[in-house]
Amino acid sequence: MKKLFLLVSLAIVMTGCKSRYDVTLSNGTRYTGVSKPKLDKKSGKYQFKMPDGRLGSFYPANMKLIEPHRAAYEFNQTQKK
Repeated sequence: MKKLFLLVSLAIVMTGCKSRYDVTLSNGTRYTGVSKPKLDKKSGKYQFKMPDGRLGSFYPANMKLIEPHRAAYEFNQTQKK
């Protein structure tokens, strides 16, 4: 029982350490990544890992905003209305 509790606790701590980021494109489309977008100098694109495991990549000219994920903030704002 102690091992199970330890494994579950460790899993919760490890998943809490991942930073999610929202990438908003110039056309208004928003993508959420589980890693901070980084510029790949070879391709000239920002790349990041998406929640489903795929790799997202966009040219800087097509991107409007990169910011920390705000799902909890948006959820709280909709609950107040």
